[in-house]
Amino acid sequence: MKPIRIESKNSAAIEAALKAVNGTAYNHCFTAFAEVLAVATDAEERVVGFVGSKARAVGATVGRTSGAAVLNAYANKCFGPRVATRVMLERRSTGWFLIDAKKAEVWQPGGGGGRIALTQSQRDLAVARFEVRFDVVAAEQTV
Repeated sequence: MKPIRIESKNSAAIEAALKAVNGTAYNHCFTAFAEVLAVATDAEERVVGFVGSKARAVGATVGRTSGAAVLNAYANKCFGPRVATRVMLERRSTGWFLIDAKKAEVWQPGGGGGRIALTQSQRDLAVARFEVRFDVVAAEQTV
């Protein structure tokens, strides 16, 4: 898939890419530009929160699966997995890009879930930023 910058002028291209992946499925799938934009907006807030600036966020990726977790009752009635959409976004210097979209099958866990992947330098920065927020005290010695 050719990367598509997530911005309103590319909404038709993003929706066409989602339609190509989803086929006729739509209930628990990403189908609209606004849904992908919401993923990108959330990713921007979280990644910039981890690393401290938009410039440092370049190279981070986010994967998100549409829908919500499937209830046990649904799975136990032999309905099979729910069809969903999995999107991958990458932060580049000019913004977030949709770099991949695939059909996904969701069982109990997985729907609505996402994962952020940071580069090693971003991870080190995020850990350093986190560690300044607390102190570690020595364990009390018992006699």
